[in-house]
Amino acid sequence: MAWFWRILVGSLAGLFIDGQVPEPTDSPSKSQILADPNLSKPLAPINEVRETPGLQATQVSVAVDREGSRRRFRASVLRAEGDLITILTAAHCIAEADQGWPVALLFGGGVVVEGVVESVARNPLYRPNQPREIPGPDNAVARLRFRVVGDLGPAPPINFKIKPTTSPAAIEAFRSLRAVTALSNRFYPGPGGKSVDVRMVDGRGVEHAVLAGNHSNPRWLEWGRSYQPIPGDSGGGVFVVRPGPNGQPRPILIGIIVGRDDRGGGASLISLDQPWVSEALNPPARGS
Repeated sequence: MAWFWRILVGSLAGLFIDGQVPEPTDSPSKSQILADPNLSKPLAPINEVRETPGLQATQVSVAVDREGSRRRFRASVLRAEGDLITILTAAHCIAEADQGWPVALLFGGGVVVEGVVESVARNPLYRPNQPREIPGPDNAVARLRFRVVGDLGPAPPINFKIKPTTSPAAIEAFRSLRAVTALSNRFYPGPGGKSVDVRMVDGRGVEHAVLAGNHSNPRWLEWGRSYQPIPGDSGGGVFVVRPGPNGQPRPILIGIIVGRDDRGGGASLISLDQPWVSEALNPPARGS
C-alpha cells in the first residue's frame, strides 16, 4: 500500500497554487510573512555554523490549559503585532476547541506570559486519531492574545479574561520574540526527494543541525536518530540556512517538528503557497 499513499500525497500537490514572492527583508521584527526564492543558493557546510543568528528568538515554548489538562509544545513566531502573536506549530498540539482557553508562553528561568488562544486554523487535510494518517499535513496556525502592560496592542474581546503581564522579566522576554525572517514559498525539498541540511531548536533551547530527506514521502522530512525529539519539542520550526541580502546566514522556515518513531525524528513540510496558510494569516475582521 506504500505506493498508494505516495501517489495520493503527490496528487495533493496539485491543489496548491503559486503565490507572489514579495521582496525579502533583513528585519526579523517585521510582521509581514515573507516567501524566499533563494533556496537553491549554497552556503558553507552546516557544521561550520554553530548557532544560527536570530533563530532562537523565533522559537517559543507554549502551554495550553483546557479542562484540567496542560499541553506543552514548541512553535515558530510568524507575526508579532503588539499583544497578538501568530504562531505556526503542529496540528496535534493545538485545535479549534482550544479557542478562548488559557495559554502561556514559557521562557527560561520560570518566566511566564499568560494569555488566551484567540483562533486556531489546522491544515484541512489533517485527520487526528487515525492510525494511517499521512504525517505531512500535521501543521496549524494559531493567534494568541496577551496583555503586556506598557505595550498594549488592540483591545482583546470582552469575553476573554486575560491576566495583565507586569513582571519586568516577563515583559522583556515577550518583547524579545521575533518573527521568522522567511517562510518557504513552495514545498522544499521538492516532490522528487532530496537530502538537505536543516536546523532546529528543541524545548531546552539547544540547536540541532542534521541531514534530513523527504525520500519516502514528498511532504515528510526524516533525519534518523541524529536528533530524537522528546515530549515538548513537537511544533518547533525546521529551517534551512541560506545567504541573506547582506551575505549573513538567513534561516528559512520549511517545516514543523512532529515527533519521532522507531526510525528517528520527523517533520511535516510547510509552504506559503498553501491556500489554508494564506487564509489563516489573513483572517476576516470580526463581524465581517
